[in-house]
Amino acid sequence: MRLFALARLDMQALSRGIHTHSTPSTLAAACRARLANSCYAPTHTKRRYSVLVASTMSLNKRIGFMGSGQMAEALARGLIDRGVVQASQICCSDPASARKDLFRSLGCTPYDTNLEVAKNCDVVFVSVKPQYVHTVLTEARPVLKEDSLVISIAAGITVAQLLEAAGPNARVCRVMPNTPCLVGESAAAMCLGGKASAEDGEVVVALLSAVGKIYQLDEKLLAAVTGLSGSGPAYIYMLIEALADGGVRAGGRGQHRLLA
Repeated sequence: MRLFALARLDMQALSRGIHTHSTPSTLAAACRARLANSCYAPTHTKRRYSVLVASTMSLNKRIGFMGSGQMAEALARGLIDRGVVQASQICCSDPASARKDLFRSLGCTPYDTNLEVAKNCDVVFVSVKPQYVHTVLTEARPVLKEDSLVISIAAGITVAQLLEAAGPNARVCRVMPNTPCLVGESAAAMCLGGKASAEDGEVVVALLSAVGKIYQLDEKLLAAVTGLSGSGPAYIYMLIEALADGGVRAGGRGQHRLLA
């Protein structure tokens, strides 16, 4: 019960327009209904991008990561493994030498500054902590090309904030991935902004499909997504951990995690 209470509080804080006194089951149902009404539904719905086609698409673009943490690494590995781009088409920047060395070991090109990434790439992932997004994008703004596509995976940073930092004519996309991205099973949501076109949307889908599924939503729903798919896996991890602990208590030490 405590687990569901925590989940409810998180969803209430992050989801706009959902009644704060909902039970866990009705809250989840409300979130599902809101998303189902606006997101790309099963394949017969014309608004959905084709994940199957996108995941096998090969892109002739240079991909850059401003910030080379675990999410950036997962995306880079997925893109390379799926053949969406070659390792030589990927570059990155990061203040930590170890992270740049890791990307170098994948065959990617590490740079010392964000400016170099922005200058040399067609698609730029902003994969830093949310509090650094404005600084990083403001720094890169002078060298962003007219057709550069900026993709932010920072939680809570709105399209308006991205445009404020990157410029009003920038092509931007806000993406909310989740931690299963690290094992290629992400359930992500996206929304386009600024001068981003439908073709830019297809590029985003091709890239994010390398690590799971991606759906386009109205931006007003991304707060609900943050609570549902963004934070939701953490509660499942807690549930699995509790089951594993129960297995140990019952004398099942050894295979308890696998069984859970």
